[in-house]
Amino acid sequence: METVADGEVTGESISEVPVVEVNEQNFSLAIVQFCKALSRATLIAVDLELSGLGEIGRNYDHLQSRYDAYKKAAESRSVFAVGVALFSLRKIKGKSIKYKSHVFNFLTMSNHPFVVDPDSLKFLRSHGFDLSGHCEKSIGYTPAHLRDATKPKNRKDSMKVVWRAILDANVPIAFHNGLVDTVFIYSHFMDLLPASSDEFVGKLASVFNDKRALLDSKYLMEYSVRSTTSFLLYVFRKLQRQNFVESKSERTYQKIRFPKRNGLLEYMLPVNCELPEHVMNDQMDGGLLIKPLLCTKYMNHGFCKTSGCTNIHDIDLVLDVEELEQRKVRARRKRRHERITSSSKNEESIVPGKCSSRNAVDGASPNVETLLAARRSTFGSGGSHNAGMDAFMTGFAILYMNRMKILREKPIVDEHSNVLPLTGKHFGLRLKAVTYGTETLVS
Repeated sequence: METVADGEVTGESISEVPVVEVNEQNFSLAIVQFCKALSRATLIAVDLELSGLGEIGRNYDHLQSRYDAYKKAAESRSVFAVGVALFSLRKIKGKSIKYKSHVFNFLTMSNHPFVVDPDSLKFLRSHGFDLSGHCEKSIGYTPAHLRDATKPKNRKDSMKVVWRAILDANVPIAFHNGLVDTVFIYSHFMDLLPASSDEFVGKLASVFNDKRALLDSKYLMEYSVRSTTSFLLYVFRKLQRQNFVESKSERTYQKIRFPKRNGLLEYMLPVNCELPEHVMNDQMDGGLLIKPLLCTKYMNHGFCKTSGCTNIHDIDLVLDVEELEQRKVRARRKRRHERITSSSKNEESIVPGKCSSRNAVDGASPNVETLLAARRSTFGSGGSHNAGMDAFMTGFAILYMNRMKILREKPIVDEHSNVLPLTGKHFGLRLKAVTYGTETLVS
C-alpha cells in the first residue's frame, strides 16, 4: 500500500487506506479480526460520525455552558459510525519506524428516536453516505443514557462490547478535538451523563490514566507544534507531506503497512490518499497564482457554509500555497543574512537561481487554468471521508508528532496527554480529579 515518486528521488508515502466497513451482517466475522488486531495495538485512534450537533459551535465563556450544549446534543442524537484505527509498532530500524494498521468503520444507529440535523445530512450525502443502506444494515444499539428503556428483543448492544474491548486494551487512545466525541461515547456506550461538567471531567479522569492515556491531535498541533491551523484534514495532509520529505532526506519517518487481504476483502473500502505527483516531485512553481482563488474560510477552518461558494476548497492547493510562502520567507532571510556577512562587491550574486516569489509568479510560469487542471486534488471529498479514515488520520498524526520519542523508545505520554482542546480558547481542559467544584484548565 505504498507509492513513491517517479524520477530520481523516492520517499515513503501511502497511496490508499483499506477501511473495513463493519455492519450488522458481518459483525460476527469482523469482530474476530478486530479483537485480534486490538490485542497487538500500541495506539488506538477513534472518531465518530454523528447525526448532528445542534447549536454546538459557539464559543462559551464557561465550561459548564459548553458541557450543557454537548450533553443536550448527545442525548438527542445518534452515533452514525464509530471509526477505529489500530496501530501496532512492528520495528524500529535506523530512522525508520514501522507500524501495521487495521482500520474499521462500524456503522451504527440508535434503536430509539433521535434528531437528524439537515446540515449533517447534507455533509454526509456530499461524501457518499447512503442513508437507505445505512438504515438497513447498521448496528443497532440502545444509548446508555436510555438505560431504563426497553431494549429490542434478540438484539445485543454490540457497540458497548467494542468500546469495553478498547478500554480493556489499556493503550493510549487518540482523538481529534475529542471533547464532543468523549461526551457522545460516554452517553451512548458507557453511562448516563452527570449533570455537572466537573463530575464529567472527574469520570473521564478515571477512564483515562497514565497507561490508557488520552491523546488529542488537535491539541498537540496547537500547543506542541504551535500551528494556528488544526482541522483534521489539514493536520494529516501536512504531516503526510512532511513524513514523505523526511524519508526522502533520510531523517526520522514512519512507515505504515496494512494487513494482507483476508476474509474481510469484500468489506474493504480503499480510500485513496496518494500525494499529488507535483508534491512528490517538488514541482510547485507558480503555485502562488492560485492563492486568490482559494476559499479563506476553508483555508482556516476546513469547511465553508457559504451557499454556492465559487472559491476553491482543496487541501492540497492550500498546503502548496503555504509551503511556497514559507520558502519565500526562508529565501529572503537567507539573502539578508548573506548580504550582511558577505564582504564581496558582488554580494547579490552569491545565491543565483534560488527560489523567490518572482520565480513563483513570473511570466514563464503556467497560467492558472493549466495549474488547476494539473494539480486539483479530490482528497477529502466524495468517498474519501468516513469515520474509519478520520480515525486513521488522527492516529497517523499522533504517531508522527511523537516520532522522536518513539525512536528513542520513550513513552509518548507527557504533559500534553489527557488534555482536550477547547474550541475558541487559548487553553485546554486537563482530565484530572476536580476539587472544590472547579474544573482544571491548562494554558
